[in-house]
Amino acid sequence: MVQSSCLSRWIAQAVLPIIYGPLYKNSSGHWNNATVEGLVPNVLKMYMEYDLVLYDKVYGRVLSRRRSQTQIGNAHHEMGIV
Repeated sequence: MVQSSCLSRWIAQAVLPIIYGPLYKNSSGHWNNATVEGLVPNVLKMYMEYDLVLYDKVYGRVLSRRRSQTQIGNAHHEMGIV
């Protein structure tokens, strides 16, 4: 389990870029739905309240990566490289 000191606002700039992707990915479809889907939004909201500018920057990076991966996957599919 994650200790609360790991989620401190003082180390948010180091921690959020690392944990955001896995949290976002596990926010739906995790084998332990009830627990994970309940905790993830709380953790993300906490970081959003800590530093909205950092949160928006990390969120933008994750969305950009997902779009790139989707575009690469679509290109591979069109070229028959699946």
